[in-house]
Amino acid sequence: MSRINSEAEYLEALDRMVKGAEMIEHPLASEEQRKQYRRVYDAIEAEVLDWQRRQLNREQVTVESPQVEQQPDVPVEEAKPTVKLSAWLDDDE
Repeated sequence: MSRINSEAEYLEALDRMVKGAEMIEHPLASEEQRKQYRRVYDAIEAEVLDWQRRQLNREQVTVESPQVEQQPDVPVEEAKPTVKLSAWLDDDE
């Protein structure tokens, strides 16, 4: 089995896994046939798991690394003294 490179190939591989499982469990299959089917099934399963892992990594990369725009250098303003707004309440006039 070659590397899965598309969604269509992935779905085809899943289909082959189901058919392979049926062949492994077939009551008329000999032990030798079951071993052969199992080797093929295991190879397909490994490729399916590899595809799933690559897809998950691709999704994580797009979520974790969004494109951030570079902000131009803006000078930082000096802190201004704060004015107490309640100061006008203390007027005795």
